[in-house]
Amino acid sequence: SLSLQALQTDNVNTISIAILIGGKQGTALVDTGSNSTYLSLHFSLQTNCTILKDVTRKVVVAGGGTLWSGSFIPPTTFTAGKEQFTQSFRILDLPGHEMVLGADWMAQTQSYIFQL
Repeated sequence: SLSLQALQTDNVNTISIAILIGGKQGTALVDTGSNSTYLSLHFSLQTNCTILKDVTRKVVVAGGGTLWSGSFIPPTTFTAGKEQFTQSFRILDLPGHEMVLGADWMAQTQSYIFQL
């Protein structure tokens, strides 16, 4: 699932952090409403990350919308603040952010979240 905040271009009431992945800088939404971590299709094509085809999966957006993800990036290192993280990403057409850090990322990195 994916929160509505992840689709909005207005960052007024969100927690966003600068990230560096595949040699490109972008903005990540830290999103407790998303159960997975996503990289935008447009941004992923600009990085040097390996993109692999996968079974197409339905992503339900809060409020009832549906998006589809048919590819992913295997575990890849990215930087947020002074910390490096390794994460796999589903590829999704996200208009508002380059990356959405979901609950799966937060569960793995909870000791770092408040240091960023």
